[in-house]
Amino acid sequence: MILHGTTAVVFQVMIKKLDKKYLVPEEKKNISRRLFNKYMYGKENCDDDIYKYIDIPNARVIFLDNRFYAQKPSENDEYRTLLGEKQKAFLENALAHDLKYTFICSGLSLTNGHENFSKYTKEYEWFTNLISKEIKEKGKNIISLSGGDIHKNGFFLSLIKKIAHVMKLFHQVWL
Repeated sequence: MILHGTTAVVFQVMIKKLDKKYLVPEEKKNISRRLFNKYMYGKENCDDDIYKYIDIPNARVIFLDNRFYAQKPSENDEYRTLLGEKQKAFLENALAHDLKYTFICSGLSLTNGHENFSKYTKEYEWFTNLISKEIKEKGKNIISLSGGDIHKNGFFLSLIKKIAHVMKLFHQVWL
């Protein structure tokens, strides 16, 4: 019994060390962002945020950065963030437009996979409430395109029919 308890304590210590090992230091995050901005936009020593939006005919396409500000999921969700306050404000402002469609693109799935938005409980609730409000109260057409590290995927026939309908609409509008 003592060995079992000791093993559990050793395991917890190992997990804590691994968590610290995989946390990316702030300076490395900044270097990564500068390299991204150099590659994507040709800007030298640029610390601009990666999240952006572009307007195309009939739609606004919003790109979120769900890595730079993300804090490691933990038991206490009270102050943990995925997007950060600045990016949340950006998203709220980016949704204020008169175009027919809004695409929200993210490299993290909403609910599937080991890493997903729903593990950030309070921010996921804020995000889904924000989108729901935009759809219900303002009549917005919002489509979330999310990816991420998903190893188990599944489609439902109703979802496939909805996607086919949306693709048909886009074909009529843009082509």
